[in-house]
Order: sequence, then C-alpha cells, then structure tokens
Amino acid sequence: MLYLGVIFMKYIFGLAICLIVISVVSSGSKSDEQVDYSKEFRVRVIAENNNEENIELKEEIIEQLKKVYQDVEDPLSYSRKYRGYIENVIAKYTDDFTVNVGENYFPIKAYEGKILENKEYPSLVVKLGVANGKNSWFIVSDQVLQGEEVKISFWVLEKLNELFK
Repeated sequence: MLYLGVIFMKYIFGLAICLIVISVVSSGSKSDEQVDYSKEFRVRVIAENNNEENIELKEEIIEQLKKVYQDVEDPLSYSRKYRGYIENVIAKYTDDFTVNVGENYFPIKAYEGKILENKEYPSLVVKLGVANGKNSWFIVSDQVLQGEEVKISFWVLEKLNELFK
C-alpha cells in the first residue's frame, strides 16, 4: 500500500511539473502588443558546413543582411526588386551560394516566447555551398529581430519516466 502511495505522489509531482512548464511556455510574448509572426518576412542563411570558418562566414552574411533590411517596409517586394543588390552583398564574401525569394520551409522555431510552427513562410533563404551546416535567421518587421533554433524535447515525459523507473 505504501508503494502505491509513492507512485501516486510521483504522478502528482509530474503533473504539477507539466502544468508549470505549460504555463511558462504559453506565457506569451515580451510585450502586450500581439504580433502575428506567421506572416512576417524572414531571412535565413544556411552555412555550408559546421566548421568554424563557415559558421563565421554565415554570421557575417547575416549581419550584412540585417543592414540591408534595416528600414525596409515591404521586404518581400524589396527582395524581389533588389535581388541583384542582395546577391552582390553576399558575393563580397563568397561566390558559392544560392538565393531563393518566396515561400520557403522553416523548421519549428522559438521566438519571443512563442513557438512558430514548421511551415513555409515568405522569406529570403541563402544557401552557402551545399548548405549542410547550421543556420541563422531573423524576422524583418519594424525592427530587425533575431530568432533561435528550437529542439523539441519531451523533457517532462523524460522526467516522469525517470520517476517511474
């Protein structure tokens, strides 16, 4: 009987952890203004591979593209109209790249306290070389903002499994 009580307490503890995690994840953005990031234009640069030189190249290109998009009101139209200019900015750093403007697939991302689903978004995607490396991206809106890659992990389930072993 005592054993069942311990299992029940572990279950209640796990449930409490789940509720805390859910409330933290769903707490919303940093400001009261709600922005629909699913329609915002994104810029993504994918490194050729993950060696230090290629990661530094990717980061430098990201910094240059942030400057390009700094005061742009309609980034999709701008990207289409000034694609040659954007390609020239990138070509200052490498000649082995491709640029795609339009609807491009983005994996799941965390951004300003929200999880952005994996789907196609209006964007500019730069692939450096074979594009097997890490990527960096940002959303172009009133200000240039940085996003982070997310790895989905079922931490709560892992912890519950550890409790019940």
